Amino acid sequence: MYLSGIEKLRSVDWSRTYLWDIYFLGGNGYGGPPYPFDSWFPATEVDELVCSITTHDFSPPLRPFSIPGSSNLKRLKISFIDDVYCTLEKYFEEWVDVQILNNGLGVTPVEECLRDVLIYRLGADKKPIHGYIYSIFPAGDLPWNGRSTSNMNEYSIDFVVWRFKKVL
Repeated sequence: MYLSGIEKLRSVDWSRTYLWDIYFLGGNGYGGPPYPFDSWFPATEVDELVCSITTHDFSPPLRPFSIPGSSNLKRLKISFIDDVYCTLEKYFEEWVDVQILNNGLGVTPVEECLRDVLIYRLGADKKPIHGYIYSIFPAGDLPWNGRSTSNMNEYSIDFVVWRFKKVL
């Protein structure tokens, strides 16, 4: 019997969804977010596509089957809260409008659109276990949503990962 008792389950130090850290480094002559987010980033959630594979499906006469095909784009989705001065909203707006779209004059080559973000996974002692630096650019929308409640403004933005490097 593989699981011989509850003690085997108790002996595992299970992962937790809050054991991570994120930091925007900037890139291509652009720095990370301005003060007060220049030394930390108020992310509330990070979705990191760790791996992905598509298949090719075949349907010959006797039995259908699938084989590995290709991989999807690596993506990140980051949810964050902003301050009353819209510091991060302006940071991402400037990234798109100035660095990528050149104030409406044309699209910048991808290599010049990238900024780096560092994401660490943490152990129970809150020390990094492994981490990656992702060179990314925003994809999709960043809408502002006003409400009549007194909640904080929470944003969510998707990024395409152009390249990545393991740092730990």
